[in-house]
Amino acid sequence: MFEHLQKELSHCALFVNKKEILLRINTLLRAAATINQPHILGLSGGVDSSLLAFLSPVASKVIVGVEGSEDYQYASTLASTMGWKTTACLLSPDQAESVLLKVMDILTKHNVPRDPINVGVGAVDYVLCQEAKKQNISLLVSGLGAEEIFG
Repeated sequence: MFEHLQKELSHCALFVNKKEILLRINTLLRAAATINQPHILGLSGGVDSSLLAFLSPVASKVIVGVEGSEDYQYASTLASTMGWKTTACLLSPDQAESVLLKVMDILTKHNVPRDPINVGVGAVDYVLCQEAKKQNISLLVSGLGAEEIFG
């Protein structure tokens, strides 16, 4: 899946020791959680964004989803349980289609493959960027990928 990164990563030291990995994750999470400027956090209800949300109480938490989306339901339940104020970006099927077409156009213009991962992640990021613009915020934080990396 990440074969295209093999050359770029060949000189990097990879963490294989559990203690090293946990220390590095802790350091990165603390850095993300201590951002002193207004920022938006995309909350999916997954392990990664939930941990960032817990560590970053000042973030403007935004939930993006399509009607009936499991991620949207998980994130909403988590936010309610934790007492977090969130902004909901619940898209209708027509709105979702429009976003997907815009994202596919952007990917094509930048010669990025229009595979399901790039389009799906891009669609969520696109909506988060729109919300950031509405809130006049220029920094977005997400926890993209922890489940895939550590699952």
